[in-house]
Amino acid sequence: LLAYREVAELGAAMEKLDDVVGTNNVPEVAIIYDYQNRWALEDALGPRRDKGYFETVTEHHRALWQWGVTCDVIDSPADLSKYKLVIAPMLYMLRPGVAENLEKFVAGGGTLVTTYMTGYVNETDLCFRTGFPGPLRKLCGVWAEEIDPLYEDESVPIAAESLSGLSGEYRAKDLCEVIHAEGSEVIARYAGEYYKGAPAATRNRFGKGSACYIAARMDRRFQDDLYAHLIRELKIKTPLGTRLPQGCTAAVRTNGREEFLFLMNFTRDKQLVPSNVTATDMLNGERVNGSVELPSYGSRVLRRDV
Repeated sequence: LLAYREVAELGAAMEKLDDVVGTNNVPEVAIIYDYQNRWALEDALGPRRDKGYFETVTEHHRALWQWGVTCDVIDSPADLSKYKLVIAPMLYMLRPGVAENLEKFVAGGGTLVTTYMTGYVNETDLCFRTGFPGPLRKLCGVWAEEIDPLYEDESVPIAAESLSGLSGEYRAKDLCEVIHAEGSEVIARYAGEYYKGAPAATRNRFGKGSACYIAARMDRRFQDDLYAHLIRELKIKTPLGTRLPQGCTAAVRTNGREEFLFLMNFTRDKQLVPSNVTATDMLNGERVNGSVELPSYGSRVLRRDV
């Protein structure tokens, strides 16, 4: 009986959402998740057995998900022209045309974020002989000299340097690449180990855009601060203009005249989502002004003018 009531309630809610039919979501951000690259990383013998490719990709995605930023997940040769920001973590294998595709995207005004263990091998798993990150060396403005694998209980302090969105001390874990800036701006440096003082993150202006290179697997706060800065700088649209409480999600669909805001709470606790939104709840007809309350495991669908 309980299951029947839930299905009936869902059907009644769906009847009120006819105006959502035919609307779409327009992502401004893409994350590259390349299966051939994953296989190459898994087959590589060093520098550590578990290199954490999937985990690293999801860590970068999580930092954007907390803002409700929708991301396309794409293959490395995909068309990048419609995005403002492209994230390519650990792109160890560069297939033919990928480096040129990324250069074209950044030169045209896009922003690229890539990381350690990028540009090591070509499509036949042979190392690039021009230094790492291979064909992306000019685009990123760095040369990666070597990489240091850490034990599970080890971490290295990272000191913020020049980017306004970064502050204080962060921690790096698992893998730390020793890089040299070749014309790029150093935005963070290692503050420990034998590579103390070496760049830990850089940003390189290239054409009309820029490429950020993160030389180590950073902690959550670094990812949060970096992407919060890029969201503001690139004017990437967020559903509410603020971070969401842990366990809540937000997504927007539009028909060009109106926006439909979907809010969901995946926690047991009632959540208050900070916002300055003015909209109408499509399920109960209530007017919403400001912060939105979500019940335990609850959801709301709001209509607002563009």
